[in-house]
Amino acid sequence: MVVPLHHTEREANVETAREGFKFHSVGICPTCPKCQEDHGMEPREFFAKYEKGDVCDEGSFSWSDCEWCGSGYGGDRYAAHSVDENNKIVHWEVCSDCLMAEANGEPYPSETN
Repeated sequence: MVVPLHHTEREANVETAREGFKFHSVGICPTCPKCQEDHGMEPREFFAKYEKGDVCDEGSFSWSDCEWCGSGYGGDRYAAHSVDENNKIVHWEVCSDCLMAEANGEPYPSETN
């Protein structure tokens, strides 16, 4: 049984997961090895198709927890990325709530709203 996370708990989970990173973004990343692998392309091919707009992230259903807020509800997971202090790209799989909140600069919603 999945127990709903309260708003403050989700916000705390997001802050903890993202702590120590200097930049965050949502969507696929043309230089991310995991994104390249997920789309089955070599780096040059992936980058070229990305630049032409031929690669997109539509998300995919998963029962895996969101790697930012920790939500265990099944749902679509999307690519997101952070850059650490050494300029290393870290790939995340995040839920649609975290995707929308990050993309729109909004607070993270509660599952009990």
